[in-house]
Amino acid sequence: MHSYFDYCQQVLGLREVVWPFRGPDRVQVRLALLTEPAEDSAADSRELLDKMILALKLPAEVVAQESLSLAEIPAEIEWLEGLSAVVVLSETLFQFLSSNYPNMKLFQCPSPQEMLKNPALKRDAWETLKLALKNLEENS
Repeated sequence: MHSYFDYCQQVLGLREVVWPFRGPDRVQVRLALLTEPAEDSAADSRELLDKMILALKLPAEVVAQESLSLAEIPAEIEWLEGLSAVVVLSETLFQFLSSNYPNMKLFQCPSPQEMLKNPALKRDAWETLKLALKNLEENS
């Protein structure tokens, strides 16, 4: 997404880009799974993320999968801090969020690529997701 904005600004010369991908449907979201843009671009990674979300057995409107770069986080902080749980599937994002926003309800999982390379990590990820679900239930 960030590269699209760069293209609009640098190639097309646009100063502002209005992108309506964040709509009122976010109001019901209580749990987010965060990845970095490069980490969720492969089809296998996206498929694994979809399976993880389905395994949560939550209504689709309650769970969001977001791909954010470090540069995009400040614009999303208000929304992220309002969530019952934020599952971070990126070491870089987790370190940044945990050190800069200590009150955010963060849960760290291995990245989809790590889980695909080492399937044993899926068990750790599932345990983390269960903790996030428990937090979601306690805060709903």
